[in-house]
Amino acid sequence: MRESLSDVLTTFLLTTLIVMTVILFFLQNWRAVVIPMITIPVSLIATLAVMKLMGFTLNTLTLFGLVLAIAIVVDDAIVVVEDCSRLVDKGIMTPRQAAVKAMQELTGPVVGEVLVLMAVFIPTAFISGITGELYKQFALTIAVSTAFSGFNALTLTPALCALFLRPLKPTKNILYKSFNKGFDRALNLYEKTIARLLCHSGLTLAVYGAVSAAALIWFVNRPSSYLPEEDMGYFMASVQLPTGASMERTEKVVNAICDEIKKYYCPLNFF
Repeated sequence: MRESLSDVLTTFLLTTLIVMTVILFFLQNWRAVVIPMITIPVSLIATLAVMKLMGFTLNTLTLFGLVLAIAIVVDDAIVVVEDCSRLVDKGIMTPRQAAVKAMQELTGPVVGEVLVLMAVFIPTAFISGITGELYKQFALTIAVSTAFSGFNALTLTPALCALFLRPLKPTKNILYKSFNKGFDRALNLYEKTIARLLCHSGLTLAVYGAVSAAALIWFVNRPSSYLPEEDMGYFMASVQLPTGASMERTEKVVNAICDEIKKYYCPLNFF
């Protein structure tokens, strides 16, 4: 279990680094990168506080939820930062005016996105049984982090945009120039492909139908389960004492075995 938690924490750090790198290459402005990066610890620390109130522990499931939440919590902030950057780069607005204008345009979409995500994850918390316990910790962790990310996008992010953003100057970075060229080529190829597909709509729909049918057949024929077969959520043990051992002695041995198991698996709250 400790090795699993270590692996999840490593994944947590790598995910944060990847998100930061992607934002940097697309926005190409370190000021624009700092703002979404601030929202990650703010949202996650607030989520940890709520997890404490709900009695959740740092286990594989909650950490997995936090890892997925990293990409979710920056979505709203990125949308706000990108819109503010667009307005500032035009040179017709100050950062403060751009932040006000962006929030007038994006308040509704941000609130809608948060509500949709919460509507997806919150109902899974009401599933009964051991599977429900697993879903509960995983789903509520993501739902809480999503709610805080939306709150940050409506309050903290536009304030940081008004303070930090500056008009973007033409880049001289070779990496940025290479990325822009590759991105433009990919975009042109995508546009040409879409244009050709629209000219042959019948063939496109036929291919889409065939792919959808193949995916449906594959999905139906594949075995499904929330947990791997080797992890059924319980332990089976056989305890054999000498002939004539008392019930009290047997209970002590069984309790000692349970204590040893709890040292490694109690974070999943099975006991």
